[in-house]
Amino acid sequence: MFSARKLALAITITAGLPVGLASPAHAADILYCVDGVAGTDHMATALAASGHTVESTDDIAEGCEILIAKGAWDLVILALQRDYFPTPGFDAHVAAGGAAILQEWANEPGRIAPFGFTLRANNETELEVTQEFLFRGLTSTSLRVTNPGWRTFSTTATPLTAVPLATFPSGAAITIDPTGRLLYNGFSTDALDKVNGPILYQNELAYLLASDNDADRDGHRVEVDCDDGNAAIWPGAEEACNVLDDDCDGVIDEGVTSSFYVDLDLDGFGNAELVVSACAPEPGLVADDTDCDDDDARAHPGADELCNGFDDDCEGSVDAGALDADTLFADVDGDGHGDPGAAADFCGEAIGYVASADDCDDADPDTHPDAPETADGADDDCDGTADDGLDTGGDGPDDTGEGVDTDDGDDTDDGDDTDDHQGAKGCSTTGTGSASWLGLLGAGLLLRARRQLR
Repeated sequence: MFSARKLALAITITAGLPVGLASPAHAADILYCVDGVAGTDHMATALAASGHTVESTDDIAEGCEILIAKGAWDLVILALQRDYFPTPGFDAHVAAGGAAILQEWANEPGRIAPFGFTLRANNETELEVTQEFLFRGLTSTSLRVTNPGWRTFSTTATPLTAVPLATFPSGAAITIDPTGRLLYNGFSTDALDKVNGPILYQNELAYLLASDNDADRDGHRVEVDCDDGNAAIWPGAEEACNVLDDDCDGVIDEGVTSSFYVDLDLDGFGNAELVVSACAPEPGLVADDTDCDDDDARAHPGADELCNGFDDDCEGSVDAGALDADTLFADVDGDGHGDPGAAADFCGEAIGYVASADDCDDADPDTHPDAPETADGADDDCDGTADDGLDTGGDGPDDTGEGVDTDDGDDTDDGDDTDDHQGAKGCSTTGTGSASWLGLLGAGLLLRARRQLR
């Protein structure tokens, strides 16, 4: 059979408690199952001074399992420090929502899974208490873990869902699951010093057995629950966009807000430098951040660009493509007439550009619609015809001296003494044929004059 010993029977000890220990608000039924100690069992010391009804056994395989099945325990403590034992009764207590403290080195998956961590044995010796409710009465938050004679006296937890309450240099030393019911100690019950060991365990007992530790009945005790008055708020809850820390991680609305931008001019476009994280847009906030001038409602992406010296459409250039711009034409030769093939829009006058687009040769200042036509083979006045209205020497009497008439065949006398093929001044200004004919005429007149003188 099993051996069992009563550590306390509904006792209330107030005098002579170690520093930091105090009487509980109410007595609870605690079962303490430990398979052996090598030194002083500080958990037993804490239990003896706790004022709770405690029953203990060092027979894990039968005694602990039978006692668990016999009654409804407020807390079951299982310390497996020497051998490996299967514990289906303990596992069932935990699965049913019972509070428990576990200290073990065996790393049995089925037993530790509900506690929310994985284990590795590495005999760490430096422990740092990080949770405030465990500080009470300790001489220091930095505690020394010593080996009372075990091959393995400390194990490090790697939290999965568990919350660390104390740490070793390489991981968690004490953890608690998100419901606040399952606490793990990664060291044997006899590995702490005789002053701080009992106080630390008493703080754990007080936490797990507090009668008012879950006011909102969300299954998470007050020390873990960041708002014990709101059942929707607890460690691990889904964060909602409601300006509350739903998951108790110390950050409000993380990962669920959106970025909005201040819209001072209320044109529907925001200032990229004025960002606000919010659940939904509020008056004066917009989702767009592309306003280039948030002081002027006329300036925003998509606005009409006008000739006003501002970047109205926020495209990065001032007056570019303005709707009211004037189209001017390049005047490279400076003759006041522009090249129709070199147009550009300007707000106002522009050097090298003019309003007219009627220059037919913008490389020659003597060629433009107001220029006089000259007999040079070019269209000087830009009317589409070169040398129009001028005698270029290709018509009139025979210029060959051979009696061959080279004009166009129009010899009709219209009654005008002026040759039809002469220019505007009655003579041709070009052609070697005309010069020869005039020479012959002059020679004939001179000969006639000489004869008369005889």
